Amino acid sequence: MKQRVSFPDITVMKTPLARRFVGGAIWTVAGTAGSSFITVITTMIVARVLGKQTYGQFVLLQTGISMVGVFAGFGMGAAITRYLAELKLRDPIRLGRILALCKRAVLTFAILIAISLVAAAPQAAETLLNDARLGAPVSFGAVAVLFVTLDGFQKSVLIGLESTRPYAKAAILGAIFGFPFLIGAAFLRGLDGVAA
Repeated sequence: MKQRVSFPDITVMKTPLARRFVGGAIWTVAGTAGSSFITVITTMIVARVLGKQTYGQFVLLQTGISMVGVFAGFGMGAAITRYLAELKLRDPIRLGRILALCKRAVLTFAILIAISLVAAAPQAAETLLNDARLGAPVSFGAVAVLFVTLDGFQKSVLIGLESTRPYAKAAILGAIFGFPFLIGAAFLRGLDGVAA
């Protein structure tokens, strides 16, 4: 005997929550895909300009900055996303206090970590990377940790507010505006330029 195949109820997609979820997912994927595509093109050109060894040093520096930026945020991005989703309509006054506290904490942690990394940059370049000449790029990268951390926090706020369209636009515009600066810096100053 054949069994009938039933399809899921399409009326679920007509609920406001489902529409918000699908719309948010589409904008998030579009922003991530668009910025990633531009970034891949940019890094391919930068790799050609810098050469294998220098580009490898740049990638090492860039991944180190990203990793330290995640730790510098101390999980505040995830916390604020949760509180924004939970309290934005129910208790905006409490949410405002939590948002202000998290923002100050992220900024303080990011500044302290960036200062510590700048101070340790020459030693780190010499001992960890076996090249004292990389002190300046490591210092620039240490300062960049501050901006990477703040960027991650702000993106978490946008996601918590369900502002996925501005999130997508910001991601794509950031990659577009970064494109000429990164390539120009690679041509003009090499590793020091792209690190700065």
